[in-house]
Amino acid sequence: MCNSQAQQEIISRLIQENKLLRNKLLESAGNIRVVARVRPLSTEEIAQKEEKCVFVNTDENSVSLPAHTKEIFVFDKVFDDCATQGKVFTSVKRIESQ
Repeated sequence: MCNSQAQQEIISRLIQENKLLRNKLLESAGNIRVVARVRPLSTEEIAQKEEKCVFVNTDENSVSLPAHTKEIFVFDKVFDDCATQGKVFTSVKRIESQ
């Protein structure tokens, strides 16, 4: 019984230490992450021959609206209209668990 209690205390201490280290890591990297996902055109938009109005640069994690402005918006992560829900979820989950 003493051995089990000692093991539980060690595990509890390690969990607390892990939480402290995780919090320090989050604080050093900044607590807020901004992720942008551009959706694909809807069936209705395609039928109306609408065109994409957003340019996504996944290499630079940026989004721009070339028809309206030359301004570029930079994010922590950007997904284009081809990104699957699974890819977005996996990536965001990885950011969240850091």
